[in-house]
Amino acid sequence: MSPLRNAQIAVRDTIAFGPAVCPVNLFGGSADKVIRGLKVHANTISFARLTSLEASFPRARDWIGDGVFNDLSRRFIEGGGGTTEPLAQIGRDFSNWLAVQGQDPTLIALVRFEWLWLQSYHAAEADAMVIGALAGKNIADILTTQIARHPAAHIVANEADLAVALGLGRQNDASAILVTRSEEAVMITPISPVQESFFHAATTLTSIGDLLETAPENSGDDRLLTALIDLITAGAFILQGDDVC
Repeated sequence: MSPLRNAQIAVRDTIAFGPAVCPVNLFGGSADKVIRGLKVHANTISFARLTSLEASFPRARDWIGDGVFNDLSRRFIEGGGGTTEPLAQIGRDFSNWLAVQGQDPTLIALVRFEWLWLQSYHAAEADAMVIGALAGKNIADILTTQIARHPAAHIVANEADLAVALGLGRQNDASAILVTRSEEAVMITPISPVQESFFHAATTLTSIGDLLETAPENSGDDRLLTALIDLITAGAFILQGDDVC
């Protein structure tokens, strides 16, 4: 590891854990001056982290109100939450922290959703598979068509009336919410348990036939095919060989 990187880590740890972990030769000047300077720097970093955290979860903030959300955010930051994360990743564990604190399940579900929304928004570019790609193929060729998850596609459990909180209405048949991106627009789609199982099965490159075989028995071939077509239409997959950049 380079001397610069070692110094960066030392500064980070000193701000996070106090002067006791600061290497003797990291700074010049008296200890009092070093501590005063670190306090100013720490306050600046703390404010930046708080601002970044709150900006990451606008729906959750609106759900419970600015004041309550600000209080939770400060407690998370001041308690060491996201200490070693860059600003763009500051909210990675926020939903888990909220769960430990016994917060409202709908708030936790919204935070989880918004985190995945951000991952989708910043994911690699790729052309989503369209159902027209299967036009003109016979059934054997369709079943052997190789597909994979779109790099911007994620799912979050439809817990605590998440669909309602997102303005999608009550989705009694939806076990999860699909989050993906088409060009610059992030899209959200309620999906059924069968569609969720297809999504999980496509962790690695697979074929349409392989996905259909993962469905529960007695699901009905027509129902399965419709569910898969709807999932493809929602932008969940890419075709094998398509460029991802």
